[in-house]
Amino acid sequence: MRIETDQKLFLGLKLGSEMRRQYAEGKLAHRPAFKAGDPAHLELVEVKGDLFIGRILDPGLALDEVADLERNIKSIVAVTFSVSKPAGPLRIFPVEREDVNTGLAAAANS
Repeated sequence: MRIETDQKLFLGLKLGSEMRRQYAEGKLAHRPAFKAGDPAHLELVEVKGDLFIGRILDPGLALDEVADLERNIKSIVAVTFSVSKPAGPLRIFPVEREDVNTGLAAAANS
């Protein structure tokens, strides 16, 4: 087995139907917190027809960092989409290298 040490990761929360509707209609409570290619913002990624919002991360993520990232992502989602407590677990997907370079994150086929 070979470990890929330079492949970026995406850690994100799947948008529920109400959040997807708000996003599609442009009816967000606050200025969107997502912007492709900007590390200060979250990324929107489509994975097999589902829409996720989260962060592109360097490989070798430590487990204690995941809890901090989860709180950060869920708090931004709660404010942006006017939901009291975003439901669901965060998911981790490998990111295809060429997509990271263009700022258009797409999860690898998983």
